[in-house]
Amino acid sequence: MKKRHAFHRPITLLAGFLLLLSSCQPNSVENLTRIEVSSSTFAGDKKSSITIFEKGGIEHARLTEEGRIVSEVPLSATQRRSLEQFLEEFKELKEVNLCTSVDSYTLAFENGKVQKEDGSCNWNGFKKIKSVLFKV
Repeated sequence: MKKRHAFHRPITLLAGFLLLLSSCQPNSVENLTRIEVSSSTFAGDKKSSITIFEKGGIEHARLTEEGRIVSEVPLSATQRRSLEQFLEEFKELKEVNLCTSVDSYTLAFENGKVQKEDGSCNWNGFKKIKSVLFKV
């Protein structure tokens, strides 16, 4: 039987802990890259997205609806705070389907994606953030 080194197990445990710790980092505005929403109503479905990107050293947001670019704006400090508020509300969102319309959200971050559905008829998060960012 081959003898194992005494330090092998602690190093394995440390590597596992560091991997777990890095995967538990909260998603934040700093690494948010895209907000996608698909709205399903009795009248039909609609797909929209907001993409966050850097252009010329300035952070921008691009609104796309049904595959067509609708608007592109540089982000102000106030708009970034609104994105942070959106994320906080999204984290607290309870997935309930009490409404005839359901919004399916996919938030893409540099380190992965988070998906949730909102059928509460109360939040309307995408509509609010779209209004703040693009004045529509």
